[in-house]
Amino acid sequence: MGCRNDVVSDVPYPLALTDGFPLHSITGSDSTSGMMAWWTLAMLAYPETQARAQAELDGVVGRARLPTFAGYPLLPYTCAMVKEVLRWKPPAPLSGMHRPTEDDWCEGMFIPKGTICIANMWHMNRNQPRDLWRECYPF
Repeated sequence: MGCRNDVVSDVPYPLALTDGFPLHSITGSDSTSGMMAWWTLAMLAYPETQARAQAELDGVVGRARLPTFAGYPLLPYTCAMVKEVLRWKPPAPLSGMHRPTEDDWCEGMFIPKGTICIANMWHMNRNQPRDLWRECYPF
């Protein structure tokens, strides 16, 4: 059984993408390319960040070889920069669905057992707790 086109839109979907096509085989490519595009924009907008990361990479890895996972603990600024791209422009602004295993209360709201909960990751990363960062919008 495929996707009903009259429910979703007037645009017909290719049969291969609706009837049993393994979507998990193509799901990572868009988020990876999107993150690289945002990272490139951040490096153009914040050249001081790029210079600091390049200096760290040159000091640990040098320019004669590619980095390896052995150097990962020695590159804290570069690792933080990658995490910052994920925080700044998340590839999926909403998380996957979760269900509580028991009734719960969260900030005065009752959440019954089994309720589908979808976290807004974009908003959580911009909630500006003053003890963590002063400004959450710039890179």
